[in-house]
Amino acid sequence: MKKLLISLITLLAGVSLFSVAVSAKTMYVRSARAYLLNAPAYKAKKVIQLKKGTTVEQMSKKGSFVQIKVNNQKGWMPKMVLSSRPLKKRVSLLSQKVDIASKARRRASRYSSTAAVRALTSGRKRISTMDMPDYEALRNIERIEIDEQEAIEFLLQ
Repeated sequence: MKKLLISLITLLAGVSLFSVAVSAKTMYVRSARAYLLNAPAYKAKKVIQLKKGTTVEQMSKKGSFVQIKVNNQKGWMPKMVLSSRPLKKRVSLLSQKVDIASKARRRASRYSSTAAVRALTSGRKRISTMDMPDYEALRNIERIEIDEQEAIEFLLQ
């Protein structure tokens, strides 16, 4: 019975050590200025600065921080400066020989189409003045005086 208990404890210890070794995950620095910190806090002492794309090994997590190992140094970094996928190389479109005229847009933009439908000029003024209020007509209506008898006759019609 004692041997069974010892072998069970040894097995559990081996499995836990194996799981810790397996849980080490490769991550990549995605920020241009990323510092390895000596504690999981933003105000912690900066140990070293890592370049964008540096490969690091994740050891553990604590809140929004990840404990990492890089070049035999351990430290902490915020999760937001790390990526689980390697960074892609940037490719300059200027270095490629592409005929820009053939790739240019041939349709009018939505803004141009909408402006044309609304009949706007380049000065952003309406061509038609039909939508403008007629204040003179309003003044004329307000000048009309109606006595009580005329109002009653109008309502009875």
